[in-house]
Amino acid sequence: MRRIRPLVVAGALVLAVGIGTTVALTTRQAPTATAAAIPPAAQPMSPTTDPGDPPAPPTPAPRILEVTTSPRLPSLEGGFWLELPPGAGTVVFSVRATNAQQVRFTLTPTGNETGPYGKLLGEDRDPSDGFALLWRYPAEGISAHLGIQAIGPGGTTDKSFGIAH
Repeated sequence: MRRIRPLVVAGALVLAVGIGTTVALTTRQAPTATAAAIPPAAQPMSPTTDPGDPPAPPTPAPRILEVTTSPRLPSLEGGFWLELPPGAGTVVFSVRATNAQQVRFTLTPTGNETGPYGKLLGEDRDPSDGFALLWRYPAEGISAHLGIQAIGPGGTTDKSFGIAH
Protein backbone atom coordinates (compact mmCIF):
# COMPACT_ATOMS: atom_id res chain seq x y z
CA MET A 1 0.00 0.00 0.00
CA ARG A 2 2.91 2.33 0.64
CA ARG A 3 4.12 2.14 -2.95
CA ILE A 4 0.73 3.11 -4.35
CA ARG A 5 0.27 6.25 -2.26
CA PRO A 6 3.01 8.32 -3.96
CA LEU A 7 1.63 7.35 -7.36
CA VAL A 8 -1.93 8.29 -6.36
CA VAL A 9 -0.78 11.66 -4.99
CA ALA A 10 1.36 12.35 -8.07
CA GLY A 11 -1.54 11.40 -10.35
CA ALA A 12 -3.91 13.72 -8.48
CA LEU A 13 -1.44 16.61 -8.83
CA VAL A 14 -1.06 16.05 -12.58
CA LEU A 15 -4.83 15.92 -12.95
CA ALA A 16 -5.33 19.11 -10.88
CA VAL A 17 -2.65 21.01 -12.80
CA GLY A 18 -4.14 19.84 -16.08
CA ILE A 19 -7.64 20.96 -15.11
CA GLY A 20 -6.32 24.29 -13.85
CA THR A 21 -4.47 24.90 -17.10
CA THR A 22 -7.55 24.00 -19.14
CA VAL A 23 -9.74 26.34 -17.08
CA ALA A 24 -7.18 29.14 -17.36
CA LEU A 25 -6.91 28.71 -21.13
CA THR A 26 -10.66 28.61 -21.68
CA THR A 27 -11.48 31.61 -19.45
CA ARG A 28 -8.92 33.98 -20.92
CA GLN A 29 -10.56 37.27 -21.92
CA ALA A 30 -9.51 39.87 -24.41
CA PRO A 31 -7.92 42.94 -22.76
CA THR A 32 -10.18 45.95 -22.29
CA ALA A 33 -9.29 49.61 -22.73
CA THR A 34 -8.42 51.50 -19.56
CA ALA A 35 -8.05 55.20 -18.85
CA ALA A 36 -4.28 54.78 -19.02
CA ALA A 37 -4.59 53.34 -22.54
CA ILE A 38 -6.70 56.26 -23.79
CA PRO A 39 -4.52 59.01 -25.21
CA PRO A 40 -4.44 62.16 -23.03
CA ALA A 41 -6.19 64.22 -25.72
CA ALA A 42 -9.24 61.96 -25.51
CA GLN A 43 -9.50 62.01 -21.70
CA PRO A 44 -11.97 64.48 -20.17
CA MET A 45 -10.38 67.47 -18.49
CA SER A 46 -11.63 69.62 -15.66
CA PRO A 47 -12.68 73.04 -17.01
CA THR A 48 -10.57 74.80 -14.35
CA THR A 49 -7.31 72.94 -14.88
CA ASP A 50 -4.89 72.95 -17.76
CA PRO A 51 -3.10 69.83 -18.95
CA GLY A 52 0.07 69.38 -16.95
CA ASP A 53 -1.18 71.34 -13.92
CA PRO A 54 -0.64 69.53 -10.62
CA PRO A 55 -3.81 68.21 -8.97
CA ALA A 56 -5.50 70.56 -6.53
CA PRO A 57 -4.72 69.79 -2.88
CA PRO A 58 -7.57 68.17 -0.96
CA THR A 59 -9.84 70.49 0.98
CA PRO A 60 -8.88 70.32 4.67
CA ALA A 61 -11.42 69.04 7.16
CA PRO A 62 -12.98 71.55 9.55
CA ARG A 63 -11.33 72.04 12.93
CA ILE A 64 -13.03 73.20 16.11
CA LEU A 65 -10.43 75.39 17.77
CA GLU A 66 -12.36 76.73 20.75
CA VAL A 67 -15.77 76.61 22.42
CA THR A 68 -16.71 79.32 24.92
CA THR A 69 -19.89 80.12 26.83
CA SER A 70 -21.49 83.33 27.97
CA PRO A 71 -22.03 83.50 30.86
CA ARG A 72 -18.99 81.38 31.57
CA LEU A 73 -20.17 78.01 32.86
CA PRO A 74 -18.29 76.19 35.61
CA SER A 75 -16.74 72.95 34.42
CA LEU A 76 -16.78 69.63 36.25
CA GLU A 77 -14.65 66.49 35.92
CA GLY A 78 -11.74 67.97 34.00
CA GLY A 79 -13.77 70.25 31.78
CA PHE A 80 -16.01 67.77 29.94
CA TRP A 81 -19.14 68.61 31.97
CA LEU A 82 -20.51 72.15 31.97
CA GLU A 83 -22.82 73.12 34.82
CA LEU A 84 -25.81 75.36 34.07
CA PRO A 85 -26.94 77.82 36.77
CA PRO A 86 -30.07 76.82 38.75
CA GLY A 87 -33.46 77.60 37.24
CA ALA A 88 -34.31 78.55 33.68
CA GLY A 89 -31.85 80.70 31.82
CA THR A 90 -29.98 81.58 28.66
CA VAL A 91 -26.49 80.64 27.57
CA VAL A 92 -24.57 81.44 24.37
CA PHE A 93 -22.20 78.82 22.97
CA SER A 94 -19.56 80.39 20.70
CA VAL A 95 -17.42 78.23 18.43
CA ARG A 96 -14.22 79.21 16.71
CA ALA A 97 -13.66 76.83 13.78
CA THR A 98 -11.60 76.73 10.59
CA ASN A 99 -12.62 75.33 7.18
CA ALA A 100 -16.27 75.24 8.28
CA GLN A 101 -19.33 76.62 6.53
CA GLN A 102 -21.80 75.81 9.29
CA VAL A 103 -21.95 74.50 12.84
CA ARG A 104 -24.77 72.35 14.26
CA PHE A 105 -25.66 72.10 17.94
CA THR A 106 -27.51 69.01 19.23
CA LEU A 107 -28.59 67.92 22.69
CA THR A 108 -28.86 64.20 23.49
CA PRO A 109 -29.86 62.79 26.89
CA THR A 110 -27.19 60.78 28.70
CA GLY A 111 -27.62 57.03 28.94
CA ASN A 112 -27.59 54.01 26.67
CA GLU A 113 -29.31 54.04 23.28
CA THR A 114 -30.48 57.64 23.65
CA GLY A 115 -29.47 58.78 20.14
CA PRO A 116 -33.06 58.78 18.84
CA TYR A 117 -34.02 61.20 21.63
CA GLY A 118 -31.48 63.83 20.62
CA LYS A 119 -32.75 67.12 19.28
CA LEU A 120 -31.29 69.84 17.14
CA LEU A 121 -30.88 73.00 19.18
CA GLY A 122 -29.85 75.07 16.17
CA GLU A 123 -27.41 75.76 13.35
CA ASP A 124 -25.25 78.72 12.45
CA ARG A 125 -24.62 78.96 8.71
CA ASP A 126 -22.81 82.30 8.67
CA PRO A 127 -19.07 81.91 9.24
CA SER A 128 -18.40 85.63 8.70
CA ASP A 129 -19.06 86.48 12.37
CA GLY A 130 -18.03 83.16 13.96
CA PHE A 131 -20.48 80.47 14.97
CA ALA A 132 -22.82 80.82 17.94
CA LEU A 133 -26.02 79.48 19.47
CA LEU A 134 -28.25 81.23 22.00
CA TRP A 135 -29.99 78.51 24.03
CA ARG A 136 -32.83 79.12 26.45
CA TYR A 137 -32.72 76.15 28.80
CA PRO A 138 -35.60 75.08 31.07
CA ALA A 139 -35.76 75.13 34.87
CA GLU A 140 -35.98 71.31 35.00
CA GLY A 141 -32.86 69.24 35.59
CA ILE A 142 -30.85 68.19 32.54
CA SER A 143 -28.18 65.56 32.12
CA ALA A 144 -27.24 65.51 28.45
CA HIS A 145 -24.50 65.69 25.87
CA LEU A 146 -24.11 68.83 23.79
CA GLY A 147 -22.86 67.86 20.34
CA ILE A 148 -21.10 70.48 18.25
CA GLN A 149 -20.50 69.57 14.61
CA ALA A 150 -18.49 71.75 12.23
CA ILE A 151 -19.36 71.08 8.58
CA GLY A 152 -17.32 72.17 5.58
CA PRO A 153 -16.29 71.09 2.07
CA GLY A 154 -13.55 68.87 3.56
CA GLY A 155 -15.91 66.89 5.81
CA THR A 156 -17.14 67.19 9.37
CA THR A 157 -15.61 67.42 12.84
CA ASP A 158 -17.40 66.73 16.11
CA LYS A 159 -16.86 67.84 19.70
CA SER A 160 -19.06 67.13 22.68
CA PHE A 161 -19.58 68.34 26.21
CA GLY A 162 -21.67 67.07 29.06
CA ILE A 163 -24.40 69.42 30.29
CA ALA A 164 -25.47 69.17 33.93
CA HIS A 165 -28.35 71.19 35.41
